[in-house]
Amino acid sequence: MKEIPVRILEGKKLQAVVDGHILHTDQPQADGGDGTGPKPSDLFLASLATCGAFFARLYCDKRGLNADGLDIVMEYETAEKTRLVTKLVFKITTPEDFPDAHRAPLERAIQSCYVKKHLKDDIEVETAFVN
Repeated sequence: MKEIPVRILEGKKLQAVVDGHILHTDQPQADGGDGTGPKPSDLFLASLATCGAFFARLYCDKRGLNADGLDIVMEYETAEKTRLVTKLVFKITTPEDFPDAHRAPLERAIQSCYVKKHLKDDIEVETAFVN
């Protein structure tokens, strides 16, 4: 099993180490944090956005398509009561010379995002005390 160690820091700050990369999270001031980093849920959303963009880039690279100027913005909606994400929209701006025939396959490439696929299946979550 792989692991991601998380340190609980002062206030609402957390630090996770992922493959040697240190990630920091915090909560907004309105939620008792200092606003020094993204919320953990924002990292999740950023994972979805960057994963979709990565698969778009991969699609272009494999086909020799120009990706300079390829711009992807992920918008999302949340439920008012639960604040859970209810909708993701990937807005794609393609380079001027991007062939129309590749638009639909590019959409499918974004939809094949590895992070997004985790939303479809239940993930077993366990907790265990080690002391």
